[in-house]
Amino acid sequence: MEEQIIEAVRPHLLLYDTNHSDYMKSKLKKEIWSAIAKGLNLSNGKYHEHNLFRMQTMYKKRLEVNRTDNFI
Repeated sequence: MEEQIIEAVRPHLLLYDTNHSDYMKSKLKKEIWSAIAKGLNLSNGKYHEHNLFRMQTMYKKRLEVNRTDNFI
């Protein structure tokens, strides 16, 4: 499931790119997360919202690791 979430998040830069012009638009990000949850057949309950947030954090960390690895 984690890989599916990562692939669903990948095209939405504003969810994880702090330099994106819409990064601070919480309402827009929540709408995107809801669409991702619906697309993955997850409910929009608090449990899944928390897990999606956790996946978002994991995705950001993976991006940083990949960026660091590419520079070494």
